[in-house]
Amino acid sequence: IIYVFICGNCCTMTNGKQLTDVVSRRRMLQLTGAAGIAGLAGCTENSGGGDESGGESDDGSGTEAGGSSSSDQILLETAGGSPGGTGYAIMNAVLSGASAEYPRLTYNILPGGWVGNNTRLNDQEIDFGHTTLAAGTLASNLTGPYSDKDWESPPSNLRSVFADQSELFFFVVAQSDFPYDTLTQAARDDYAINVTNQPKGTFGGYLWDTVLQGLDYSQDKIEELGGSYRRVGWNDAAQLFSDGQVDAILAVGGRDLGWLNNIASGSDVKYLNWKEEFRTQINEDYGVLKADLTDVFPQQQGTLNCMQDSGLINTHKDVSEEAVYTVTKGVIARVDQIRNSTGLLKPLEIGSGMTDPTPSEIHPGAVRAYKEAGIGDF
Repeated sequence: IIYVFICGNCCTMTNGKQLTDVVSRRRMLQLTGAAGIAGLAGCTENSGGGDESGGESDDGSGTEAGGSSSSDQILLETAGGSPGGTGYAIMNAVLSGASAEYPRLTYNILPGGWVGNNTRLNDQEIDFGHTTLAAGTLASNLTGPYSDKDWESPPSNLRSVFADQSELFFFVVAQSDFPYDTLTQAARDDYAINVTNQPKGTFGGYLWDTVLQGLDYSQDKIEELGGSYRRVGWNDAAQLFSDGQVDAILAVGGRDLGWLNNIASGSDVKYLNWKEEFRTQINEDYGVLKADLTDVFPQQQGTLNCMQDSGLINTHKDVSEEAVYTVTKGVIARVDQIRNSTGLLKPLEIGSGMTDPTPSEIHPGAVRAYKEAGIGDF
């Protein structure tokens, strides 16, 4: 019996213009290596519901730390993000492509989160997990959400597979008649904003909580002012926005987001810039990169100043070399298919960008695939 859960409204990306300022992912690791980015904590395994099957599996069979079953199939238990969200779409694209190249590769995609997936990997509850360079660096340094973990430093179980080079933006979409151009201005005027954020326990939700606290515009403060602060998923946020019940959505995601396109198809929108001094503070304190975007989102006018992270796929040391080799080799072979299946991975290039930087040691199975392809210096 095969149970398949279809993930709707997955994030995609068009051939929009790239960042006007090319950002350095190596710089992100340098920044987060010092103080860490505690403000990016909280994306846990409880950030959504449902899972997705990547193919057939024998009744009652489970993963064996990425090992092969008696039929020589490779069975993987993996985790993305919330269904319909960025991490989930990326994990689905990667594993769909790899399994198309190697049909013996089968997998389940569980809901998860960019911080929580590293914990699950270190505890060997899953075989592969989608995270980000910032969250992976926090885990490697045992800072932020990992500061209370009783792990070795760096964690002895965590291994990286590849950096997916995706662009994960933190931005605000607002009603077209919202009277401010930045959240900073709204906070200074004690404006009673009606806003949505992601649920507690999500990466983006915690980031936005931290940002607003820095503006003295926390959930408690907003509600005291007579506004509202709702924690909902993307589709619910889009419905609330379209119904005129909220002024703005605190968003995180890539290009050509399904829920955002749905909003913009029926409503006029505007995007709020980050004040430059606040961007600099967040960059220096938490290691999130600056991004200046042109012609990326629907109805966007001019350059949008916001922040950015980038994606990463991790595993753990006891996943078999053959399993990690097969996934990595499959990604290399099917990169065109993977890029075309979700625009989130349009920036993915086969080369040194997959391995440098990564916050954890590269798994030997991935190293083997990279050596064969002439990638990196191993």
